[in-house]
Amino acid sequence: EILSKDIGMNATLGGITIEQLLSHTSGLIEVQKLKVWPTLSDPNISARRGRELLAKSILSYDPQFPPGSKTRASDSGYIILGWILEKMTNFSWEELVKNKIFNPVGMPSCGFGAPGNPKADKPDQPWGHTMKNGKLTAVRPDNMADFPKAFAPAGSVHCSGADWLRFLKEVNLGLFHESFLLQEETFQKMLGPAKEAPYTYSGFARYERIWAGGTTLMI
Repeated sequence: EILSKDIGMNATLGGITIEQLLSHTSGLIEVQKLKVWPTLSDPNISARRGRELLAKSILSYDPQFPPGSKTRASDSGYIILGWILEKMTNFSWEELVKNKIFNPVGMPSCGFGAPGNPKADKPDQPWGHTMKNGKLTAVRPDNMADFPKAFAPAGSVHCSGADWLRFLKEVNLGLFHESFLLQEETFQKMLGPAKEAPYTYSGFARYERIWAGGTTLMI
């Protein structure tokens, strides 16, 4: 009902729910298997346009398994969710995350893609590394240093340790009805067990660990 009918969506995907997209139970094909994937590193393709291309491609395939029947870690579900938010609000996913989370929580270091200025003579942030000819080689944080820009809802946000801690504190407050981001019931739903262990409805894996003193959420 959210997506228009003119995108060529596979008929077997019409019953997928938001909960299934969040909890890795949608059965959607994985993005790295798509023919459009290699083209998304083109710097002339914006993140929003890339997500549209990805989403339409993802939704044209048969599911890998009947939606809701099993759990399999999926980046595709989060990309679809990002595109849905863009269609519903007319803001890019990046704008929404900045305005709804980064700015209100006070996370000024947050950004998207590899951290650092790719044009700087010397690194202004730690660079990632790759193995090249048997040696670790620093990777300049340009358009090729991370996943394509369109991938951001599935995991290309970066931030400082201090800002990550601010986010975790806000989530902890949310579990006790003290956060302004979401209602306590929403936090409890997103961080509680999904239908199939160990996942939650927010994509974390949920385990009981002695060293943590109880429930532990892991990515």
